[in-house]
Parts: sequence; C-alpha cells; structure tokens
Amino acid sequence: MEKFISYKNSKIQYWKYGKGAVPLICLHGFGQDGSRFSFLQKITADRFTLFPISLPFHAGTQWNEGLLFTQKDLYEIIVLILKENIESPDPQQVSLLGYSMGGRLALAFFEEYPSFIKNIYLAAPDGLHSNRWFWFATQTALGNRWFRQILERPHRFISLTKRLVHKRLFNAGIEEFVDYYMNNEEVRLQLYQRWTSFRKFVPHLINIKKLLVVHDIKINMLFGKTDRLIRYQTGEMFQKGYESSIRIILLDTGHHLLQERYQVAWRDLLNG
Repeated sequence: MEKFISYKNSKIQYWKYGKGAVPLICLHGFGQDGSRFSFLQKITADRFTLFPISLPFHAGTQWNEGLLFTQKDLYEIIVLILKENIESPDPQQVSLLGYSMGGRLALAFFEEYPSFIKNIYLAAPDGLHSNRWFWFATQTALGNRWFRQILERPHRFISLTKRLVHKRLFNAGIEEFVDYYMNNEEVRLQLYQRWTSFRKFVPHLINIKKLLVVHDIKINMLFGKTDRLIRYQTGEMFQKGYESSIRIILLDTGHHLLQERYQVAWRDLLNG
C-alpha cells in the first residue's frame, strides 16, 4: 500500500507491506523507489511489516529541505511512520534493509542510532570501500564545485572515463554508470542532487564492527558473484575477524538483486 507522510516542509512517499511484528525499514538503490521491495511481502509477511521509503529526490517524495538529508532526518521520518502505522506509542527497535546505495545509508544510520536497530540486512551494499571521488565531490567545497562543472559539461569526463576503463584503472561497471548518468541533462541534475544531499551518510567500518559486538547485532549480506559495480570481495574484507557478527550469502548473478526470481536467497538472507 502506497502512503505519504508530512515531514517539515516535505512530503515523504513510503509503502506498507505485511503484518509481521518487526518493522523492517527498506532503503532502495540509486534511482529507484520503495515499491521495488514489494515482492518481499510474499516471504516476510508473517515476520515483518515492511516500510520501504522513497528517499529524497526519488520517485514521489517531495524534498524541500535543500541539498541535505541526514541520519537525524531519517530517524525522525521512521518515527513518524511507526507512529502512523503501529498502535503502541512506545519507542521500539526496527530492522534495516538496504540495497546498493541504500546499504550505505543503512550502515551510516546504524552507526548514529545503534540502540534503535534490531538487525541489519544488506544487498550489494555501497559503503564498504573508500570512494575518494565521492568524498572529494561531496565533502569538500572545491570538489563539489568541480563536480557541478563536470555535470554541466560532461563530455570530457565521459571520454576520460572510457580511457581509464580501457587501461583497466576503472572497472567496466563504472563506465556503464557514467554512460547512463552523464548523457542526459535531467539525469545529471538528479545525480548531483542525490550525491550532494546524501553526503553525511559515510559509514566508518571499524566503528560499525565494534558497535555490532557491543549491541549484539548481526549483519546479513547478499552479493552477486558477477556484480561489477559492488564487488563481493568488499564484503569479505568487511567480514574478516567478525564472522560471528557478519554473514555473507553469494548468488550467481550480477548487481540487480531486487527480483522475485531470487526469493530463495532473500528468504535465506532475512531468516539469518
């Protein structure tokens, strides 16, 4: 069921699926919306109530708070959704599910609000390796100006990316990303808005692993073995030394994991 709530000056789109006791907040990938999680209600309805949220500058969410979306904003939105849909007014823990970009947001949110989280489920999560380009483009004034200039005149950047991929300095997934997001003016604007507004969601992995132990929380992760955008090896590096807190499932496919045909792997992920 598609629903909306008001938050400050904004209108947040979200969905509600299932009737389980545990609220599962779902954070989608870049350019998607919360409805992509709808197929999960078939395998989680008895355990979870899913609340997929359309993030700022995505789908039906109308974000009017400028180019900044923070962990505090996400927390307050989640609390509003729970109050709207759950009878008990008492604060309660939620579980998190993040796919791709949503995985990075989920990790950074957990780092800020660890006592609010029951379990974490990630699929092809961003945020498990240091992206210097993202840091420079979003965390520094100089980098942000340069980023905007590239988006206004992208052709040289596209050519440079192709040369770097040809020399194997970038992987082919980066070239596909650049081709799609740089060749359309409207899409380039959305890229700038989304990257800039989510700049505060930068997970610190060493701290996160310590918090998993302190709060006795598990992270279950699903990766595609042939994913060229988010390599499963980043998950293995993150897991090393914390095997009792971090579990990895590998699926013989690529990056696009939010599909009903993979429901066996999703059932395994969410039952972990």
